[in-house]
Amino acid sequence: MKNDPESKTPAIINPILDEDAPELDKIEAFGKLKYSKERIAAALNMSNIKREIFFRHFGDTTSDERKAYERGLTLGDAEIDIGLTNAARDGDSFSAKELWNRQDQRKVDELRKDLFNI
Repeated sequence: MKNDPESKTPAIINPILDEDAPELDKIEAFGKLKYSKERIAAALNMSNIKREIFFRHFGDTTSDERKAYERGLTLGDAEIDIGLTNAARDGDSFSAKELWNRQDQRKVDELRKDLFNI
């Protein structure tokens, strides 16, 4: 998902607005925005049957849908961290503190996941 320099729409939104974009690209974009599976299903206007199938796939960590969502989460966090790092480098103390807080929280979350699988 590349950012079109001519477009005023952020690159993260392009696949969501593009009706012809592959569904996995849309799921990844919603992952960047940290949307829940319910919000994703609603935004993609899924039928009840498709919604149930999507929820089943979303719960399977090996499914393409879940991998796209997880990739979106990771890329979204990376984009935020890059922005905070750049601002902190330029002397923005709020950004430096926020970056430190995010990194600290990520360590706690990863430990919780490793120890308790939650």
